Amino acid sequence: MRVLGLTTVRVVLLIGGFACARNSGGLVVARPENPIARDSITITVINDHWYDARVHAVYGGGLRYPLGVIGNKREGGPFVIPWHVDDLIMEIDFVVERGRYGSDRVLVEPGDIVELRIPPNISSSGFFAPIPQ
Repeated sequence: MRVLGLTTVRVVLLIGGFACARNSGGLVVARPENPIARDSITITVINDHWYDARVHAVYGGGLRYPLGVIGNKREGGPFVIPWHVDDLIMEIDFVVERGRYGSDRVLVEPGDIVELRIPPNISSSGFFAPIPQ
């Protein structure tokens, strides 16, 4: 989905119901007109879950970038990681609770700004799928 006509930021992809009253989580990718980082992407993580979450950005080719542990009800970042041609998924591994989840795949381009929101109801969010352990 492309939304055109915004002056400084075009929202390229909106997944997960950020406009909804309920918090279902997901990723938002914004593409600035004049990106600051032309060879990387910037990621911010908002953890609305009850447990601390270990977060990794994972490209389809297998490159993994640890973003660290984001405390419950906290925000982490911005994290700047190199851009690669592959699709990007976000892996969430809860520190206390057993459970590992992966997001849907999204396409990112150099300079994109990505916001990941981890919902309190991650198992029923529809955007994250459990990863077998």
